Amino acid sequence: MRSEPTRSRALFVYGTLLFPSILERLLGRRPLGSPGTVKGYTARTMTDATYPGMVASETDSVSGVLLEELTTSELELLDAYEGWPYERVEIEVTLASVDRVVAFAYVVDEPHVTENLWDREAFADRHLRAFLGSLDEGGYSAARDQV
Repeated sequence: MRSEPTRSRALFVYGTLLFPSILERLLGRRPLGSPGTVKGYTARTMTDATYPGMVASETDSVSGVLLEELTTSELELLDAYEGWPYERVEIEVTLASVDRVVAFAYVVDEPHVTENLWDREAFADRHLRAFLGSLDEGGYSAARDQV
């Protein structure tokens, strides 16, 4: 018998928010996290950007991390960080423990992504340093006023 997923106020991350240095820059801390997978989606590179967008896909899945115990103000700050065209929606995440939880995730519509799958390692090697610098320039740091 299949059990119902547990509801959570957690956030499933699959792109730039996987990097502890980015989370620390944004939130001033590293939230607790657990590896997880979301079926029915794929993470592809955004049009004219180095970061990904998660879009619906009948056959794919996305690996990432379920961030737990985020405060309302932290979620609002992450909403501002993600911005348009991302939308925070509830999805079902399967954890390594085989538990399923309902959590938030940021998704986009198909026209906003390329056909290229997002490559976390390539982003880390080629773009992470500049991306962190752009966060500082844009005022996205834990030192700024909270949303």
